[in-house]
Amino acid sequence: MSSIGGNRTRTDNRLKTDMPLAQSPLEQRCGSYGLDIHRLRTEDGAQLAVSRIRRPGGHGTPVVLLHGSYSKRNFWLSDKGIGLGAWLADAGFDVWIPELRGHGLSPKGERFSEITAEEQIRYDVPAIHQYVLSQTGRDVFWIGHSFGGLFILAALSARAMAPDRISGVITFGSQISKGDGYLKIPPLAWILKRILNT
Repeated sequence: MSSIGGNRTRTDNRLKTDMPLAQSPLEQRCGSYGLDIHRLRTEDGAQLAVSRIRRPGGHGTPVVLLHGSYSKRNFWLSDKGIGLGAWLADAGFDVWIPELRGHGLSPKGERFSEITAEEQIRYDVPAIHQYVLSQTGRDVFWIGHSFGGLFILAALSARAMAPDRISGVITFGSQISKGDGYLKIPPLAWILKRILNT
């Protein structure tokens, strides 16, 4: 697989479909919040689901909430309509909650066990960004949790999406470390185990 770096130009023609997903109460409501479920296809052919919280009276600044590796839409908006997504929608923001390939409403497909971070960085994040831009015509604010935050930063670093159409980025719980090898040194490990067991 080739590197994700480089100066590739992203265009709106990479979004091949915009069809609603199959209708069901769970896909259309979270508590008192109505959702519009959008489906788009990435440049490499993966299908993604993006939920937009309906807001009577129009929408404000678009905010994309990107989940981490082991999460999906309900991290931001529970089935009962609770979460940061609801809070932001109530504050007037235009809330978009995508699910990366193989997560939540985005189909797993035959390659689910082979999905890579590179594919999500190179194709999923830019496709979501372009889609929200095309639907709103406004610069997008991104919020990412855990690996979702790292994916946003990696897509920006690799120039997979243009920073001039991003109004801001917040990440939390998005740390990178080399591991905890120093915690496994026997004397230190014994002391920590004793402290944690008391």
